[in-house]
Amino acid sequence: PDGRPPAGFTGTSQNLTLSLTGFDIDAANEVQVRVNGNAAGYLAVTPDNGTGTSQFTILASQQVSGANTIQFVATNPAW
Repeated sequence: PDGRPPAGFTGTSQNLTLSLTGFDIDAANEVQVRVNGNAAGYLAVTPDNGTGTSQFTILASQQVSGANTIQFVATNPAW
């Protein structure tokens, strides 16, 4: 309903790596990635109508016990 795909994982006592492929990301601040509501970074810029890989380290200290959330937030939802 809000245009944001939900994602999540179970917290661990170890650092984790989130790797994903973005599509048609035109600006360095176009899509923010949040872990448990806290900014983790932005998706990498991709070629026009193309894909590219983004990678983020989720530190053990950023995780909570049990369910953790990942959000992808467009800085300009009209894009």
